[in-house]
Amino acid sequence: MEGKNPQIGSTEVDLKCVCRDPRGVEEYLSWIVENDFQEQRYSQFDIRMFPFADAADIADWDNELLRRYVPLHTNSKGGDVEGARLSLQRACAGALSQTV
Repeated sequence: MEGKNPQIGSTEVDLKCVCRDPRGVEEYLSWIVENDFQEQRYSQFDIRMFPFADAADIADWDNELLRRYVPLHTNSKGGDVEGARLSLQRACAGALSQTV
């Protein structure tokens, strides 16, 4: 599959936009892109994080999310259920906004 980029509909996909280092797994990535991706979904990608991320990508994205959604730390000794509930709600809202 050397030199041939996979197609999604009429869109040609550069494997370096899907995975930071596609060497050695080009055929596998091409199969996934051609059989599992949708053209509309691919065109909406924001290249802040690769779909096939490595640890460095995840650390960068985690730092971005922590800057955007400041964690709420509560006192665990007092059994502050309301604070824990609010913290969980914020975490869920942040996760939801990243998956939709």
